[in-house]
Amino acid sequence: MSVDAAYYEQLLRPAYEGVKFIVPLEVLAGSGPLLDVLAEWGAQPPFVLGGSPGTGEIPEFDPERFAMLDTSGGTMLEAIRAFFDAIHDLPDDVVAKIDRWDPDREAVALGFWLDTDLPVAGRPQYGARPVEWAALEDKMTVDALWDEIGITRAASDIVSVDEGAALEAASRLDRGMGTVWVADNRDGWHGGGEFLRWVRHPNDVGEALGFFSTCADRIRVMPFLDGIPCSIHGMAFPDGEVIAFRPNEMIVFRVPGSSELKYASVANFWEPRPDDAEYMRDVARRTAAHLHESLGYRGVVTIDGVVTDVGFLPTELNPRMGVGLAPVARAADVPMGSLHRSVTHGDPFDYRPHELEDLLMAASESDRRAFARAVVFEPYEDNVEVSVVFDDGGVPAVTEDADTRHAAMAMGPAAAGRSISVQFEPGGAPIGPPLAPRIAAAFSLADELWGAGIGPLEAAPDLRPSA
Repeated sequence: MSVDAAYYEQLLRPAYEGVKFIVPLEVLAGSGPLLDVLAEWGAQPPFVLGGSPGTGEIPEFDPERFAMLDTSGGTMLEAIRAFFDAIHDLPDDVVAKIDRWDPDREAVALGFWLDTDLPVAGRPQYGARPVEWAALEDKMTVDALWDEIGITRAASDIVSVDEGAALEAASRLDRGMGTVWVADNRDGWHGGGEFLRWVRHPNDVGEALGFFSTCADRIRVMPFLDGIPCSIHGMAFPDGEVIAFRPNEMIVFRVPGSSELKYASVANFWEPRPDDAEYMRDVARRTAAHLHESLGYRGVVTIDGVVTDVGFLPTELNPRMGVGLAPVARAADVPMGSLHRSVTHGDPFDYRPHELEDLLMAASESDRRAFARAVVFEPYEDNVEVSVVFDDGGVPAVTEDADTRHAAMAMGPAAAGRSISVQFEPGGAPIGPPLAPRIAAAFSLADELWGAGIGPLEAAPDLRPSA
């Protein structure tokens, strides 16, 4: 019997039926579908811990089962870290409120995809990754892992935050476009490129070292890799089976006249060359298998890298769900977040891994989706949205006909300023070419319409286009 979305909904339901969940929501907007699923699967009404409102529709919450923590930060990473710090060190009045709701201490916290399995209000987490697995995110360790598995990577060097050591490594590794420096995990998890610097010119060095001196003991130096930034996801199951999904384009922009890089999420309209795609999937399977064999790892693993002129080279490992899996999961309507939690937790279910792989690959073949977001660190209180169409050259324009739009573009408040998003409909862009140029054009339109403050952006070149 082949599997479908309904199969996985029924498979996972016993893990939720009758359970009292504490649900941490770093952003409240858009959380309605998750809360609806909990209700549909028979969970008891949950207690919600909110970080910030976010942009979009916010569900109504029962005040007896809700606490707003009002977390924020100067950057996206700071906002996420502030939320984690808050849920693991809750104010006494919030803990007392949870205790009144759960006097018998039966509740469990629903694992948050970026979190670890530390308790929340003294309650265990369901489906959160162990701290030991999260440690694999440290960029200082991943190159040794690639070498151990036998995966080709770019040259790199790990040095102290010292000008002489950093410049010596950069001089040796530069392939003509500068080098990329990234911090260790001394101060905890980081992502989205916030602890990364592209060092191209002598005047970049002082700023980079000044920044790293505040947050790191060591940095990894590697050549800047020209090409399409991308990610690939693998998944290890409790029985040791491993699978891999469709590669995704990572939307990472360059800023003209600057060494700045801006991360803006993912898209899966891009189609790499078949040999590159199959190699990426092989890398994902081999990595997931190695982590399972060496650490007992279970769940999704995300590998980021670049398709350069010589093919795919990995740059980092994220032992968790990646946002790039969301478009694939939506295409098949499979609850991948819940499935990942169940596998991570070790629930003894009949997951049918290879049938799941076939299901997601088939569904995402024609149903391509994308969601991109830019954050500008200036406050904005309102919510605005327009429908956008693109001409054959990728130039966007506002349309009044929401039924024929290619994408929805919105701006509203975020935990770290204002959020500008572009969400493409299925069929909203051609399959094959990278989507980043169209997203850059949409952000330019947001600047024109709303004074969004994003500024000019440059997409990476496709050095190995698919035939």
